[in-house]
Amino acid sequence: MLLDRAVNSPRASAETRTMTWEETNQWFRQVFLGGEELGVGIPSAERLSPVAAAHRILTNSFGMIPFGIYVKEGDARRPVHDDALDRVLKQRPNINSTPFLLNKTVMSNAFWHGWGAVWN
Repeated sequence: MLLDRAVNSPRASAETRTMTWEETNQWFRQVFLGGEELGVGIPSAERLSPVAAAHRILTNSFGMIPFGIYVKEGDARRPVHDDALDRVLKQRPNINSTPFLLNKTVMSNAFWHGWGAVWN
């Protein structure tokens, strides 16, 4: 009797239905976002954990890269030292920032807007 129940147990029935695209979006919003509408743009993208993680990893990695100025002479590159640029790239860009934060901000602008630069 136990073997018969294990082998021939009643099967659960699954309910299927067709959903429209809007109903599917509403269901995902309800499950993952608490029912609120997710807009398009940087603030909305920052709330998505994969995008925020990619931004954090990329900008932190870029912030740790040491930058310098080089002149190409033939096939070799020779470092050039300029006091003003060395101060910005290696010491302190301004009183509120560090070289890491400067590089991180440049990469953040490139991540969100497609272009980042340092205006000297």
